Amino acid sequence: MDLNFTIDEPEILRSIAASDFGVTPENPDNTEALQRAVDYMAEHPGTRLMLEKAVYRFATEKQIVIRNVTDGLLDGCGAVLVWSEKGYFSVVNVCRFVVENMTIDWDWENRYRLADMIRVVRADEEMVEIEHFEVDEVQRNVWKSVNQYDPVDLTPGVEFGKEYEINYFQPCVRSIEYPGGNHSIVHHDGLLQDMQPGEVYCLRYEMYGTNAFVVRESRHVTFRNVTVWAVPGMGWIITSATAYTHFDRCVVAKKPGRNCNISATADSMHIGNSGGFVIVENCDFSFAGDDAINIHDNVGLITEKIDSRTYIVQTRLVCEEGDTIGILRDDILDMDFRAIVEKKETLDGRLQKIVFDRDLPEGCGENWVTYNLKFSTMNYIFRNNYFHENRARGLLLGASHGLVENNVLYKTQGSAIWTVVDIEPRWSEGIGVHDLTVRNNKFINCDVNHWASCVYLRTLIPAGDSPSPVFRDITFENNFFEDCSGFAMSFRSCGNITVKGNTFKLTHGRQLELPERGAIEIEKSSGIEFIDNTVVKTPYYRGPLTRNRYPHANKGLIRCTLDREPLTIYTDSLDAYHVTGTKLVPAE
Repeated sequence: MDLNFTIDEPEILRSIAASDFGVTPENPDNTEALQRAVDYMAEHPGTRLMLEKAVYRFATEKQIVIRNVTDGLLDGCGAVLVWSEKGYFSVVNVCRFVVENMTIDWDWENRYRLADMIRVVRADEEMVEIEHFEVDEVQRNVWKSVNQYDPVDLTPGVEFGKEYEINYFQPCVRSIEYPGGNHSIVHHDGLLQDMQPGEVYCLRYEMYGTNAFVVRESRHVTFRNVTVWAVPGMGWIITSATAYTHFDRCVVAKKPGRNCNISATADSMHIGNSGGFVIVENCDFSFAGDDAINIHDNVGLITEKIDSRTYIVQTRLVCEEGDTIGILRDDILDMDFRAIVEKKETLDGRLQKIVFDRDLPEGCGENWVTYNLKFSTMNYIFRNNYFHENRARGLLLGASHGLVENNVLYKTQGSAIWTVVDIEPRWSEGIGVHDLTVRNNKFINCDVNHWASCVYLRTLIPAGDSPSPVFRDITFENNFFEDCSGFAMSFRSCGNITVKGNTFKLTHGRQLELPERGAIEIEKSSGIEFIDNTVVKTPYYRGPLTRNRYPHANKGLIRCTLDREPLTIYTDSLDAYHVTGTKLVPAE
């Protein structure tokens, strides 16, 4: 792990005003004017470009492309930049570049709403009547997805929460009526029959439309004091071998006072196929339509072997002729084998034919996995952040050599930490994780919907759970877990894991009190050490129990609670773990 890295700041030689290039609050579209200003930065290294504190509008889908800037600083000086079309920023091939002191927004009031909060009024097997209770008049946009919210707090996720995503939501809709006012009536094929009167959902009209900032092929880039109130997509994407990025005091949040309950309609931040060396600190991400941070490299599943050098591979493997490719077996065991892409032919949007410069290993074929060594998303620090009340998961830690410390994760719809190799038709992410430390964090009321567990490590691959230690050399230390919906931690395909000095507490009850609440799950793993952890005895704590072993319903695992041991563990092997020093303490 190399975590002593620094992100270089630009050397500034001059300051210029954006208004000199025609960027003004009165301009209905500042796209061309701001483009002229950032082009000046590229031509004059060492330039600080300053906006006046005001609201600036952008009304075209053309992106503002910040390209080939060296030693540059874009200072918003408190400005708010509002888009009414899917433009925003693209940052390409910059070095020592800073964006700071600005807010990014979408024109909800004059363009269209990115999402609505809706309440079910009445429903039957083929019809649902909806109240769009944030507005007086329904807008007639394409519906992308609906996911259930807490009807009181209006936050993402609820126990037994339901969700209908675009891939299966749109095909099920036969028609939508608009009887007037803020009501709509959806006629469907039966998929929505479980919706009940009184339930509250977030209806998204946008999901993956565009992104506030996409950074490519760059080094030493800093975002400081940048806020994203709304974007029809993600807040940040860091990709294309970009290395050394720093985020300090950045925010993704719904605009205060605005009648809405979503910020970015997809991830707050997505880091993939990068060059690594990332610091995210002192940030606050909330109310996004997808995960808070997803960090990983993409892989490509082999779907067919033509001959020993020619294979059909998912296009999720981003590669060019001449790139060096690594090979994983179908159980994600790294073969420590390298081959060069000699020829590539795209077959359709999902598949490509690749000819390598040498024979691939014996047995290589369907469900083996390829990855590009041009990318190395690793070496990262996430510290002193607040991730809360967003749809989906908190931190998707699919990269090695990481430090995650002193963060608070609160009320995430899914798992607080999701460390997986996840390969399916829609995405192919991760090659395994090693050398990761997660310490001094608070996980409070996470995995509200009970999708998995609060901390979840697993291979989600066609071959099933891998018997190999895909996730290894990982430490969870001095963390606080409160009100897990199910398992506090799930370890599958793991090796050499240390769980030390953590505290587990159940403060509030749930409608369904699962027997595994706050417990540990271990499967196809070894070398799991539990040292000096603490379990708080509350009315919702079950135990300690005398020694007993019995199958866990629907899992086939063994529940093994050692004699008077407070920490309950479900495992497929009693040799997979060792426990010492667990304390049971009374609730204060």
